[in-house]
Amino acid sequence: MIGKFPRLSLATLLVGMTLVAYWPAFQAGFVDFDDSDYVQGNPHVASGVSGENVRWAFTQYHSSNWHPLTWISHMIDVEFFGLDPRGHHAVNVALHAVCAVLLFLLFDYLTNNPGASFALAALFAIHPINVESVAWISQRKSTLSTLFGILAIWGYAVYARRGSRRAYLGSLVLFAASLMSKQTMVTLPFALLLLDFWPLRRKEFDFPTKIAPPRNSSSRNSLSESPITWSVLLRGWWKLLPEKLPFLGVALAAAVVTLIVQQQAINAIEKYPLETRLGNVAISYVAYLGKLLWPIHLAVFYPLYNEEITPQRVLPALVVLAAITALACTFGRRWRYLLVGWFWYLGTMVPVIGLVHVGAQAMADRYAYVSFWGLWIIAVWGTRDLWLASARSHAARSAAIACGVALAVGL
Repeated sequence: MIGKFPRLSLATLLVGMTLVAYWPAFQAGFVDFDDSDYVQGNPHVASGVSGENVRWAFTQYHSSNWHPLTWISHMIDVEFFGLDPRGHHAVNVALHAVCAVLLFLLFDYLTNNPGASFALAALFAIHPINVESVAWISQRKSTLSTLFGILAIWGYAVYARRGSRRAYLGSLVLFAASLMSKQTMVTLPFALLLLDFWPLRRKEFDFPTKIAPPRNSSSRNSLSESPITWSVLLRGWWKLLPEKLPFLGVALAAAVVTLIVQQQAINAIEKYPLETRLGNVAISYVAYLGKLLWPIHLAVFYPLYNEEITPQRVLPALVVLAAITALACTFGRRWRYLLVGWFWYLGTMVPVIGLVHVGAQAMADRYAYVSFWGLWIIAVWGTRDLWLASARSHAARSAAIACGVALAVGL
């Protein structure tokens, strides 16, 4: 049993790891890629907080975006730091550290497994794929949106566990705040259905075991579960869908606003025809997996060229995606985190994967900021189950800790 103070120590360690990883950002400056439009070259932001500037943030769109809370956060930075970029970077890093701690505490609440939850949050805190989202001042919208999104999930989890209407309404408001920072988590209504299955384990899924331990019990682990049938799984999701409708309404409103304000940035069909976009979707999904496993050659911009979307690249990517999906569907009915993790990755990537193509990029590291949670869930809880299946000897435990430390240092 890990008590309150060790959890506080783990949270403090997460903050320390984040600061070490992003220390160079405190000495970084503005870049000539969006930062001028967002901060020092934007008169509404560069003049700080005022009634007129706040009204502009809510009633106008700028740089093909409508995210009033993000604009206001930049204005607050100007009030404190002026146009010194170091202060703006410090806030970005601080928000990322807070998101990492909240992610740890959220999954600890959901699973009652602080060790695995810490590993998940640590990967989020220091994996290089997130550098673009944290060390680029213009990506304040990602960190701020994610902070509100994590809190929205937490409020929903409290509602699911306790039936609190106040928690449900709070979650809905926080979800709206997340979308008013950036529309990253527009797929949250569907992601909540995944969390209903695991780790919330809502009663609508009718556990196949005759006696199920408490849903917040650490004694429950996937190794002891019988596989759930597809009929029970789909019936459970259907029963839980109505309570997601208010979230879906907020998400649809945000999607409509996004399509309107990004109309000029959305590429014409003749530039990127449907077959090119679909081919790039398959290639990008697999390319992100490569960045997860071996995060080198990261770039600010990955250009998309029609002539590079060839059958020789698309078909192998489709085979990989189909194989992983088949494995997740086969084994995920018993090891639930496999199904949830994989479809979290696929689903939360949908708005940014390129079906509706915005800009000229094939992919972008910043799009993985929330989507990679699913893959890290698979990695962390899969490692945990493999360790539980072993003899759990002292040597195995020491080796696992050593590997974890080496991975953290390498990242």
